[in-house]
Amino acid sequence: MQVVGLGGMLLAIFELLLVLTVAQAPIRAQSGLRNAWMRVYNTNKLSLQRVEHLFGCCGFRDATDMPSHSSCSKSLNLSVINGCHEYLTHAVYHQSSVTARWATLAVLVQVMSLIAGSYLIAREFEVATAWLDEPDDVPPSNTGPPEPSASAPQVLAMPSIPAAPNGNAAQNDVHVAHDDTAVAEAMLVAVSDTQPSAPEGAPPA
Repeated sequence: MQVVGLGGMLLAIFELLLVLTVAQAPIRAQSGLRNAWMRVYNTNKLSLQRVEHLFGCCGFRDATDMPSHSSCSKSLNLSVINGCHEYLTHAVYHQSSVTARWATLAVLVQVMSLIAGSYLIAREFEVATAWLDEPDDVPPSNTGPPEPSASAPQVLAMPSIPAAPNGNAAQNDVHVAHDDTAVAEAMLVAVSDTQPSAPEGAPPA
């Protein structure tokens, strides 16, 4: 964006200098026209004669100042003979003023284009960098149970006894009691087998 703005400013400055240069053309023409008239007077007087007939003038300042031929004032058949300097200066000024107007219009168009371009570029830059103004993403809060620490004692839960498929709790109790009775009887048989038998005639214990 800065490069585009700098280029537009340099172009506008160049066009402004062009306007000032064109505006000063009539001032420089005062001396330049006389030098040009003198050069043509010494090389091609026929060209001066065409200019004199075009503007109805004779000579540069007057009829005695470098006329195209000696009978210039008589051939024009005019009551008042003016030099061609005034007409040439007016023609140069008119051409310079037209050029200056077009150059001024070009400068205005360039400045307006520069302002509009800078606005559009700034707007696009603002849209492209809008995400920089947004707040940073906040991590989601942990809503689950806290994790146990290493120093805290852990309590192991006893596994629950699954219910019977039929879901009858009373029958479960009967099966548990029956299993306990069978285990007790088996233990008694094992103990009795390990005890030595009493001798004959001994009273029973």
